[in-house]
Amino acid sequence: MYASSDTTNPLRKRVPLLLLLNASYWITYSRGKGLWRAHPRLASNPHFVKHLNRILSKNVHQFHMPCPPPKNGNRSRHALQHFIYSTKKRAGITKKLSLDPSLLPVLSPQLTVVEQQLTFLQQYHVDDLALRSGIRWREMGELSAVYLKRTISARQSRQTIPPLLHPSSLSLCSSKDEMLDAAATFYSDLYSPDPIDPAAIDSLLADLPDSLHLSPSASSFMISPLTLDTLLDAFSRSPKKSSPGIDGLPYVIVRLIVIHPSCSQIAVEVFNNALCFADIPPSWLRSCVTLLPKKPPFDTLKNWRPISLINTDAKVFTRILSSRMIITASKLINPYQTGFVRGRFIAGNGLLMKLVMEQARISSSSGIGLLLDQEKAYDRVHPDYLRAVLLRFGYPLTVVDCIGCLFFSTDLQINVNGFLSQCIPQRRGLKQGDPISPILFNLAFEPLLRKIQLDSRIMWYRLPSPVPNPSVYPVKLLAYADDIIYLLNDPSELTHLQAHLSLYSRASNAKVNFHKTEAVSLSGASSIYNSHDCQSPAPVVYLGFPLNTSTSQRNLFLDGNLDKVSKACQIHQQRGLFVPGRTAVLNSLVLSKLWHVLRVVSVPMSFFKCMQSVISKFINFRIFPKISFSTACSSRSGGGLGVLDPVLQQSALQLRWLQPLMSSPTDIFVSVTPHVKSFVLPRLIAFLYSQVSTSVSGNHFPTAPHDLDHRFSFLFPTRRPPATKNINGSLYLLFQAIDRLPKSYTDVVISAATCLELPMASIIIDSQLSALRRSMASLPSSVSDTLDSANENCLRPKRSTEFTIYPSLSRQILRLVTNDELALLP
Repeated sequence: MYASSDTTNPLRKRVPLLLLLNASYWITYSRGKGLWRAHPRLASNPHFVKHLNRILSKNVHQFHMPCPPPKNGNRSRHALQHFIYSTKKRAGITKKLSLDPSLLPVLSPQLTVVEQQLTFLQQYHVDDLALRSGIRWREMGELSAVYLKRTISARQSRQTIPPLLHPSSLSLCSSKDEMLDAAATFYSDLYSPDPIDPAAIDSLLADLPDSLHLSPSASSFMISPLTLDTLLDAFSRSPKKSSPGIDGLPYVIVRLIVIHPSCSQIAVEVFNNALCFADIPPSWLRSCVTLLPKKPPFDTLKNWRPISLINTDAKVFTRILSSRMIITASKLINPYQTGFVRGRFIAGNGLLMKLVMEQARISSSSGIGLLLDQEKAYDRVHPDYLRAVLLRFGYPLTVVDCIGCLFFSTDLQINVNGFLSQCIPQRRGLKQGDPISPILFNLAFEPLLRKIQLDSRIMWYRLPSPVPNPSVYPVKLLAYADDIIYLLNDPSELTHLQAHLSLYSRASNAKVNFHKTEAVSLSGASSIYNSHDCQSPAPVVYLGFPLNTSTSQRNLFLDGNLDKVSKACQIHQQRGLFVPGRTAVLNSLVLSKLWHVLRVVSVPMSFFKCMQSVISKFINFRIFPKISFSTACSSRSGGGLGVLDPVLQQSALQLRWLQPLMSSPTDIFVSVTPHVKSFVLPRLIAFLYSQVSTSVSGNHFPTAPHDLDHRFSFLFPTRRPPATKNINGSLYLLFQAIDRLPKSYTDVVISAATCLELPMASIIIDSQLSALRRSMASLPSSVSDTLDSANENCLRPKRSTEFTIYPSLSRQILRLVTNDELALLP
């Protein structure tokens, strides 16, 4: 076997890996061929593109006119598929000829040319392997296609479906035909609608406010004609390596049809006919469902997530439709639904729950948080219910008809270990994997959320409010798609909640798993009700964030995250990665598991020290001399590796909230109608002010803190209420992050009145702070200075008769200033 002498060729470093990939001793179940897929790299082959353009021109001119655009579109697709088949066949013959030793010249002058050809062929195989694995290169010299995910055995186990329990006979099916029949039976039942109650739909939609309706301009925007530029822009924003549908054509190749002069007009007509007349091409109504594992046991089909592989041109169409619906639906979906709505953020739910539980502990609230689980929420949406909701919200009839055809007139084939089942009609449910499904589910779910919010029998959970009319500050629920938590002031309100859930189920085919419902005490106090409290061993987890009510629960959750990171490092350290490769793995795969949690959860330094130990062991595995953690976290330009420091990264993640908080005055957040999109930031400011009191010992500033701008509390630690300094508090991470930021007030110009609000430590030159005792540092400058009304309200030192608080300390400060032992900032 010839191996290239090029030392930069990753093949030389990964020969054992390639042998493992081709090893015959893998223990797997029999696998079928799966779906045919065209190679995306064909689109960058000039020879292929040239001949494809010729084939398309020839076939388009042979179309019989007039002909419906969908039929012409399918003819173009078939011509492309036939051409790709022929190209692959020709490439296979050429490859066999080039690899046939009898055809290779034996003359030495030509040996160099032959070696160059073989080197190119090896690199081609390496690139092909990287494409198939679906992972990008992290750095030059590391074949990250296989090294940066899982071990080969874990990859095989994810792709292979084990024997399945048949949903009818409950017997274990292991043969190909039995497993296909089990999958077909299960999903045929899942996608077959149950009868719904029209009266329930009417009752659910009747309470929606009249304002929840598309404006005429928004309605016109939804059906505005698509142009070629719109299509090209949508194709350019499509993922390069997304799995194609049944036709096997990736985005880059379908785009070649769209940009072809003879086909572009046909493509535009196909898309516009689908949008305006619900004239859907037949190829858009077929999809293949691949199964991804959710949780064990994996012999139960309920524990697999069905992902629909849709033809790429159909996916481009639904992506365009989805972008329009997201723009128009933002005013229809209530602010407490943060899933898949532009400008809303999942961590906002976690931070607000942290604030709610903090307030509940302070007020000794008896409220509970109820986490409900819906069974197959996306897969059970009834077509008639979805149609009624969309029409009630004012979406054009043609758009509603188009969506109905795309989702409920389709045929599916289930992919089980590479074998395809018989066609299954989908008559209910939203396709997971379709770009438009998330926003459609949000709209379908919205009537239930509005029904609960408008029910006066279910009281709002009230948070502190700084305004006379606090209607915008209470909260009843938080949702991220179908993950929802209800906040109940009293467990007796559960009866009314169950009535709304029953109504929603009768209207939409939804099914709530009450046996999986979790109830958590918001304050952590124990009660006679069966709820999760501070005595429970583990915390309830909502959207990946722990709703812990005790330190032991938090530590148990953090230990689990530390164990996950440690195990991931142990897996990756067996792969022989170089130090730069280990850095790439840490930053992009291993530590990324933490960022979601660290954005909201306050953790002790002991956790960070354990995390630093795990990182150091991974970086220094079998190398000498050892690299210190500080060096590893230094930038590459500074001689380090560029590893992300979890301590600093946690503070950096707070900038998403700190930037708007520090950029806007308090009035923007605490008005009756806050002028910010975030629902959590106004409540944070309101909570901050609720904890501030001028009667607190040591707080002797001239202006009450609740009359000041909230930014004083962020910039000056002495102006923060003691209750907000708790490590488990909702403001703790924000204060910690801004304290780490370098601050300079040299070029800041403030009024004399503002100077009196500043702590003494903030107005003294840094080089002389050592002369200022700790008891003086936290005092406001107003203890020693005052405004001189006779001199245009400029600052002047107080006279002895004007000292009202801390007179002894005030005289000492003035004495230090007079003796030039302390110098004030200019």
